[in-house]
Amino acid sequence: MLSPFGMAAVEYARRGWRVIPLWHVRETGEQPVCGCWKLGTCGTPGKHPMIKNWRETASNDPKLVAQWWRVWPRANVGLLTGGITRLVAIDVDGEEGRESWAALQEAYEPVPETLRQTTGREGGGEHFLFTVDDDFEMDKIRNRTKMANGIDVRAEGGLIVAPPSIHPTGAQYAWRDPSMPVASMPAWLIKIAVSQKARQIAITPNAGRPSEEALEADGWPRWRRVLVARETMIREAPPAISGQNGHGACLKTTILLIRGYCLYSDEAFDLLWGTYNTVCIPPWSHEELMHKIESAEYAVSDESYPWRFRIPAPDPSPAGRAVQAIYDACYRELGGVEDLWNATPETAPEPTKGMENKPKRKKRDTGENVA
Repeated sequence: MLSPFGMAAVEYARRGWRVIPLWHVRETGEQPVCGCWKLGTCGTPGKHPMIKNWRETASNDPKLVAQWWRVWPRANVGLLTGGITRLVAIDVDGEEGRESWAALQEAYEPVPETLRQTTGREGGGEHFLFTVDDDFEMDKIRNRTKMANGIDVRAEGGLIVAPPSIHPTGAQYAWRDPSMPVASMPAWLIKIAVSQKARQIAITPNAGRPSEEALEADGWPRWRRVLVARETMIREAPPAISGQNGHGACLKTTILLIRGYCLYSDEAFDLLWGTYNTVCIPPWSHEELMHKIESAEYAVSDESYPWRFRIPAPDPSPAGRAVQAIYDACYRELGGVEDLWNATPETAPEPTKGMENKPKRKKRDTGENVA
């Protein structure tokens, strides 16, 4: 006679899911003790496999699974994600995770009803199970921590603990509705799980960029940032030359524009394409520059390249305020830098408009030139 854990494991195997026995929790509570040899020093009590090479050993053979639980009747039940089962589990933890999960669905669309379980975590936790269609490469969806705040992904090469396993808190994993089928994973959710950019936007929608109000209050409106960034790029940015770490040079220049001066992607692209690309050997393509911009916005570390690392603090001295006043006066006089960029010969402002041309002074007649 199999234990409840073993009967559940056999049922999962009959559904085609790959099963693996996990160590049981010897003692639950504030200081849980795992059934493995590490006892109280185990960092994941009741959540790690009992068998070595578990990714290869996990099985959906009911006879083998039953044999495991006859040997280890108290073992928790683990389900492999990814692989031939094409299972993906979205792990939503606590209030923070529920808020992120609701915000994602509001931003995209609600996920379909699918099989889900409660995890027994303090503060509440749930696993939402999905399957990935056969036309998508499963190995592209990897295990991800913090897909969004409070949300992790268990996919290729991962596992989840399944009911009726015991959580370290003493609570039992349980299905919300065991009869609910596993739904297909929505395309927008796959995109967030796969794309680093989409995932970063989901974690921090503003990507940490200072607000325009804060930048303008410090004396750095967009037009001024563009002008100073262009001047700095021409003076300091090394050209990207093939065979001489050209990719690194181009990314560094892009980071200078995007993060150093808080430019937006269209402004940074105009400077890279129209100014920087002319000194690169060979020149970059449109797609390559856009990829560099994406990396500068979302892939680089905020610790290594914080936002505004090139914009100096406002100068509160009288001279500093005078210089800022001159900048503002010139901006108002020119009618905006955008007007100059988009100007034609007919609409461009005339620098000498309103000025009077005084006649040249004639040489004084001294009689030397008189015939």
